[in-house]
Parts: sequence; C-alpha cells; structure tokens
Amino acid sequence: GIKISKQHVTVRDGAQIRVRIYAPKEISSDGHPVYIAFHGGGFALGNIEMYDLHRITWAGELGVVSVNVDYRLAPEFTFPYAIHDSWDATKWVAANAATIGGNLRKGFIVGGVSAGGNIAAVMSQLARDEKLSPPVTAIHLSIPDVIAPSVGKEKYPEQYLSREQNKHSIVLNAEDMDFFQSISVPLDTCELGGLPSAYFQICGMDPLRDEALIYKEKLYKEGIQTKSDIYSGVPHAF
Repeated sequence: GIKISKQHVTVRDGAQIRVRIYAPKEISSDGHPVYIAFHGGGFALGNIEMYDLHRITWAGELGVVSVNVDYRLAPEFTFPYAIHDSWDATKWVAANAATIGGNLRKGFIVGGVSAGGNIAAVMSQLARDEKLSPPVTAIHLSIPDVIAPSVGKEKYPEQYLSREQNKHSIVLNAEDMDFFQSISVPLDTCELGGLPSAYFQICGMDPLRDEALIYKEKLYKEGIQTKSDIYSGVPHAF
C-alpha cells in the first residue's frame, strides 16, 4: 500500500506552493530513495495530479518516495517563477527528506516530462553549482525541452532537425511550440560537467526529439553516464 499527502512549501517571495508526496505505507527504518517530479505543460498548463498512476506505482512497487511540485504557471507567473519555485521546493526536500520517509543517500533523483524535463535539467545544474547536500544522484529527462531554437539552429545545424521534420506532428506541433516558447526560456547546453547520470525518454515524431539527443551527447562527451529509450514513430507525450 501507499500513502499520499500534501505539504505547503514557502518559496523566496513568501508565496506558498503545494507538493504532493507519494510514499510506501510502511516506511523502512532507514528510509527510501526520493524522486522529485516536475510536470509538463509548456510552463503554462498541468498540475501535480497529472502523473498519479506513475507515482503510485513507484511508491507501491519500487519503494520510492515521489514528490510532485506544483510550481506556478505562466502567463500569470512567467520565467523565472517556475525555476525559482522548483529550486526552493528541491531545497525543501533536501532539508526535509527524513520527515517524508526519504533517505537521499539511497538515491536523490530529479525528473520531469517536457517542460518539466527542462526544469529537472536546470535543477541538476543548480544542485551542482550550489553544492546541494546530499547531492542529486540522477536525472530523468522525458521528452525534454532543453535547447532554444535559436541556439539549436546556430550551434547544431546538422543535428537540430526535428523541429522542422516534425512541425506537423500530432500532440505538439510548430504552432504549439511558438506559443509555449513565447512564455518560457529554454536553457542552452551550457557547462554540463559534473552532473549526475541521466536517463532519457525520446519520441521519434516529437519536435523536441533532437534537443534530447543533443543534450544526451553533450553529457556523454563530459564523461557522464547516460541511457536512453527511443520510441520510434510516436509523437510527443504519446
């Protein structure tokens, strides 16, 4: 069995955001690995209940404590609110893991889907730069939005092809991307050395496909362990 609870986290501007916690009903005496999850939705949509089934399964079958973060959304709260809220929540988890049944030395993973993958990538970099303790041990990037189009076209013209190739894809197309990127600021492949191992989920017909592939390659060249599953012929968030 599992138990689901909610907490409110006070962030840097004094506002409170929710986190939804999924934990095994019977907490091990030495705690459980922790996964912090950031939902997708282009920084404008989505909520912390979106991936209930995944979190319930992980808590019940894998013994993982999952924390879904309800970061504030655009257009009311534009960049950098999502990043600031998520980082403040990540620091809260690091400081309070034991109280929710976690043991970060068994595993401290940040992960997300789509825009949430962008946030997870940023969290891993902030954790490295600010020497978060205990450190993040792994990153899970599912169909992530991690490279701005201007950067992709300029720096990686021979690799950055999926925006054009899949511009008419279902679920997410060029028009959708233009809207979401008008309210967000995707990160560049900046300094990636010293990051933890990373697992990618990539969809073949996704406009974001090549962003994930490029980011994965950059990590690999830094000597970081990576793994990916590629789902050929399917669109974003199939």
